[in-house]
Amino acid sequence: MSNLPHLDYYRIDRAAKKIRCEVEDLIHWGANNKINLCIMLNMAYSYFYSTVDVHSLNRKFESLQNNYNGYKEISKYSLIYSGMSSDEYNFPFFNENGDEFSVADGDASGLWAIDCESLKRIELNGYYDKGLVVVPTGNSCLEGFFGCALPESAGVKITEADLWMTWEDVERVITNNFFSGTQHNALEIKASKSLKISNVVSERHAKRREMVLIAAIFCKGKYPHECEGSIRAWANCIERYATDILYANGGEPLSLDRIERILGKAIAGKALGN
Repeated sequence: MSNLPHLDYYRIDRAAKKIRCEVEDLIHWGANNKINLCIMLNMAYSYFYSTVDVHSLNRKFESLQNNYNGYKEISKYSLIYSGMSSDEYNFPFFNENGDEFSVADGDASGLWAIDCESLKRIELNGYYDKGLVVVPTGNSCLEGFFGCALPESAGVKITEADLWMTWEDVERVITNNFFSGTQHNALEIKASKSLKISNVVSERHAKRREMVLIAAIFCKGKYPHECEGSIRAWANCIERYATDILYANGGEPLSLDRIERILGKAIAGKALGN
């Protein structure tokens, strides 16, 4: 058993056992910029921000590795999915009026590092629920700051049970090779500033969602049998018969996955009738 290879990442309680310390110690070191602690995301709706020029960013984004599910690998552990159709998938970032950040919306999966201030709240109160901004875990494939804001995380309690560590950070503790105290300060400042422009992305998302729901109601009324059976079937019906409605305002083409997710959330929230 001792010859088994190490895991790529660990839940924080298992990491503490391997290191032979307390979970509270790891949270303390994370809160004080010594190590990275992460959350595990699975298709979490997100706003992405970068300080890189939008044209350079889109060119770099296009060249990033795709995994088998169509995710772009921002780092070894952090993945994003833009939700655009194949024609537009490579160019999801935009910048309006020379804003400081190039922005996009999409879905985040994998491990993403939590900032120190959020970890300090967990250390002090046992949870954090003010809405998360996270950054890629490990070495990012993109230059400059790249942040991920989770607009649906406000009010959701993040506790120690939600925290993970990569093998690299476990080894960092074991070998007493902590980060310097200032390494991530710039990232935290930019991440907090990025929240102020989230309305730019949320307005675009609201318009996109509105058009999907209008198209969904149209298809439900005119092609009810093709909308039955699953949300995916409904999304397929929209793509087949309602693109004129969906893109009436010149919006970017959406993938079936994104249409399906918008429909699923609307149904869960009872925004659409039967």
